[in-house]
Amino acid sequence: MFNPDQNRLAPTLAMIMAASLVGFITGYTVPLISLELAQQQIAPLYVGLLAALPPAGMMISSFLSPALCRRVEMGVLLSGSLILLALATIASCMTTDMTLLLLPRLLTGLASGVIIVLGESWITGGAAGSQRATLTGIYASAFTGPLLISVGPAWQASALMAIVAVTAVCLLMLRHLPTGTRESLGERASWRSLGAFLPVLASGVFCFAFFDASILALLPLYGMDKGLNEGMAVLLVTVVLTGDAMFQTPLGWLADRVGIRRVHLSCAVVFSLSLLALPLMLGSRIQLMAICLLLGAAAGALYTLSLVRAGKTFNGQKLIMI
Repeated sequence: MFNPDQNRLAPTLAMIMAASLVGFITGYTVPLISLELAQQQIAPLYVGLLAALPPAGMMISSFLSPALCRRVEMGVLLSGSLILLALATIASCMTTDMTLLLLPRLLTGLASGVIIVLGESWITGGAAGSQRATLTGIYASAFTGPLLISVGPAWQASALMAIVAVTAVCLLMLRHLPTGTRESLGERASWRSLGAFLPVLASGVFCFAFFDASILALLPLYGMDKGLNEGMAVLLVTVVLTGDAMFQTPLGWLADRVGIRRVHLSCAVVFSLSLLALPLMLGSRIQLMAICLLLGAAAGALYTLSLVRAGKTFNGQKLIMI
């Protein structure tokens, strides 16, 4: 799919920045909107359903992306998705009315999904074999987003300006994306051709995606219900994202050296044990933050190493579908 001999520096940086933009938007808007709705005494059920719209949009876009890639040049598709993402995010921050938030949140997910699918395909498909997990870890760390979500609405204007600025830089760098990607993806691939690998990969990504959406939208509410103040409750999400961001590159480097399968399995065990231990740590803030840090690191690795294993196994249209 991708020719490693081409000049890949600017496009690769653009992909990483685009992933960072998606992470920035997700990490900032999901908990912020959830808390704002909770303050209006909106039922947690509706808060959760609204928080599920961006992931739902991502799921829809994942099925649309292979066909879009066959019909539209990657640079055009990515540029359009970045512009749509920025506009949908601005619209999401302009209202707290649930009805008016429905379409912007869904569009946020649709645009983010296309960006992530193409970015992950570019990174995992084009990285050198011996450094594949390390490079994917860097990409995943960028996707995690900012560590400033606990500052809340006071930084909303600055956050929106940063989104517009990063979008503009990405659009400029995508001009260096090699042309001809539509022709290189012209060969169709069936879902059946992905074989037994698909449910294995899907289970790992589903586990992380469900965890990610739940943590961002509901962990602050859970913490406040257990007696934590609002600042501390939102800080827990920041700590989880910090663990994710800090450890993806080291874990990717480790996987390149001791074996991806071994590290992947170990992270699954740590993730499960940390999740079970979380309710037991509410009495101590230090222990609570430590377990959240570990939880974020292990959960992120489930996702990162699933991508690495996909990139080692598939290429071209099959990799886009995966």
